[in-house]
Amino acid sequence: MIAMAAKIVPTDNYFKNENGLISEWQLDRETYIDYELKMLCLDSFCSLFYLPIGPIVWPVRVAMFAICDKYNIEDLVNAKHVCLTDDGVIYIIEKHKTLCRVYCQDEGKKTTLMSYEKITDVSVEEPAGAMWCGLVPNVLYTVTIQTAGAPTVIVGLKDALNFKKEVLRVKKEKEPKPMMDMMHMMQMQQQPQQTMIMPQSGQQQQMMMPQGGQQTMQAGQPQMYIQQAGQPNAMLSPQMTYAQPVPMEMDRGFEVNKNFFH
Repeated sequence: MIAMAAKIVPTDNYFKNENGLISEWQLDRETYIDYELKMLCLDSFCSLFYLPIGPIVWPVRVAMFAICDKYNIEDLVNAKHVCLTDDGVIYIIEKHKTLCRVYCQDEGKKTTLMSYEKITDVSVEEPAGAMWCGLVPNVLYTVTIQTAGAPTVIVGLKDALNFKKEVLRVKKEKEPKPMMDMMHMMQMQQQPQQTMIMPQSGQQQQMMMPQGGQQTMQAGQPQMYIQQAGQPNAMLSPQMTYAQPVPMEMDRGFEVNKNFFH
């Protein structure tokens, strides 16, 4: 059954609910449809001269053009949508009718996401020349996005040159910056650290504070010193104070001469 009424209506806000949307780009749909219809008309007309079956096939070809082909072209052009998001370039072709426009010949929705890190080149072919011996001028821009896999071709963008500039600009912003990452790591390493000093038993320990004062830590009383942001990073090594050595008399079975130490 032919479904002539199921035509796709284009919209300029197709990606309004897309997460991370940067910009949406429109196709010159009227020019695109007009160009494709002219090409199809000339192709149908030339089928008349396909001898010996041309005169027989031509009425069928004209009928197919009037009933199906015209609407198929409109649906295909209106089904295409392009946008830039934080993840990459999205190119969508919605589900649309083909051939005789019966349900079993529908073409399903296709979504292509080209991430910026995988895009290697963006080229734009400007319209020039004409087809069919100069009867149909080329009026459509062609954008080719080259990735690590197969290239993606987008025909009929309104502002193809600015689209290329925008893709390359966002790609450059998304590229990793090794120098910035290194500086960030150095800043993280300079963050205030926490130091705990435990005095040994029987000893006193003195530690220089950033304000110039001293702090005495007694044995058995551990304290914590936290270096604040903006204070000097360097900290003097703790000075250890020991008791003076006292001579000891040892009885080893004989009399120790006490005057020996004087």
